[in-house]
Amino acid sequence: MSQVREALEKEIAELEHRLQLYQLILSILDTCRQGQGEELEEAQEFKTKTGGVYARLLRGRKEVVLVFTEPAPRNNPYTKYMLKALERLKEDYGIEVDVEEGGDGVRRVRVRADDQDALDEARTVLEFAATKLKPR
Repeated sequence: MSQVREALEKEIAELEHRLQLYQLILSILDTCRQGQGEELEEAQEFKTKTGGVYARLLRGRKEVVLVFTEPAPRNNPYTKYMLKALERLKEDYGIEVDVEEGGDGVRRVRVRADDQDALDEARTVLEFAATKLKPR
């Protein structure tokens, strides 16, 4: 009986992992489709200790997008930092910031800018937040 239970729990965990991967792929496809003709390429992948991907950073010529497999909790200090820092960059450089929420937090953050320095600063903010928002 316990072996059957363990096998089912393992199968459920694998299915949940696959579901997260498929959700991430769909989100990336949506992001690319909304890119208004601009090609986005994967710049960085963020993984858990077990090797599962929890976020991807996509980059285009004039935009950078951070996509989470599971929503990043909005009340997490690093999520708050990310959103506040992007708001400050928006005021300073006039960048466009689009935050998509789903579930109980932030699912995707898209930053568009003509100024390459502003885009690089936004990318740094997104990389830092993604690194710190690693699930435990």
